[in-house]
Amino acid sequence: RIRKNLKCILFLGGSLGAVSINELAFALSKDLLKKGIKIIHITGERNYQQAISFYKKENLHVEVKSFD
Repeated sequence: RIRKNLKCILFLGGSLGAVSINELAFALSKDLLKKGIKIIHITGERNYQQAISFYKKENLHVEVKSFD
């Protein structure tokens, strides 16, 4: 189905492809938030602090969780 209205996006990565997923999330986050799209970013424990630091430094309100 084609969505006409996107309200939330989930970035999920905690394994070998996680770095690429994180980089994509960081690159798109400002534009997504400007469009009113909520972001949930679940990342591996190794990259959790990096994600928290990035969003805090950029003053972006993103829900970040560590993948267990």
